[in-house]
Amino acid sequence: MEVFDYAIASLQERITNIAMCVFDSMEQLLRSGWNGNVTSLFHLEQVCNHYKADLDSTQLVAQLLATKHLHSTEQSEQTRAVKQILTAVGESPMKKIIPQVVT
Repeated sequence: MEVFDYAIASLQERITNIAMCVFDSMEQLLRSGWNGNVTSLFHLEQVCNHYKADLDSTQLVAQLLATKHLHSTEQSEQTRAVKQILTAVGESPMKKIIPQVVT
């Protein structure tokens, strides 16, 4: 029984860990930008608050919205994996402007 308690406690710690929450918010923002709408202020604030000195939220939103131009309409629904979104951005000229988000 003690093993199960330990396993459950470890999983709960991972899920509630702030880094996991920020990571999840980053994924949600990437997906929403890919689909052409960044409407979750919660996710945007969580990421920008975590990287306070490094991110400009206005530039971040603009660049996230620009990712929708990297795919066709059909791909928008099909390509939801974050890895595929990052690959598309990395293979595009947009890769050159990514450092501009970081101040």
